[in-house]
Amino acid sequence: EIATSMIDQILDEYEDRVGNVSAKIEKIGKQKEKLDLADNKQALKSSSLSREQAKNSKSLAGYISFYIKELQRQLKLTGKNHELQQKVKEQIKEMKVAYDDATLAAHQYITEAAGVDTERQLQLNAIRLRDAQAEMSKADYKAGFIS
Repeated sequence: EIATSMIDQILDEYEDRVGNVSAKIEKIGKQKEKLDLADNKQALKSSSLSREQAKNSKSLAGYISFYIKELQRQLKLTGKNHELQQKVKEQIKEMKVAYDDATLAAHQYITEAAGVDTERQLQLNAIRLRDAQAEMSKADYKAGFIS
């Protein structure tokens, strides 16, 4: 009974913590949807938000890992309660999948941020090149009159 109570408490804490962090990640995702990546400042903000999502996903993976360890510790204390052991083992499997998903998401957010940064820099370089070419055309035009 004590083991069951401890396991239920661990699972409740897990659900609360994971729910809070997941909500943060989702909220950031909604903020990013509103941004126009063609605008340099908004692209910079999107990149920053993606990095924040990656940080939160890494944090989520850390929490999940902690709760997996807690459940594994409790599993050893369940004694011969086969039904409870099976329940805990299933929960651990689900948590391991969630851990893998969180770490993968963190990598994807980092990749997304890098992609946005690269695209933003390419846009800035294209603008600079266009401006430089326009200046060169003006200089050539003026030089034509001087000669």
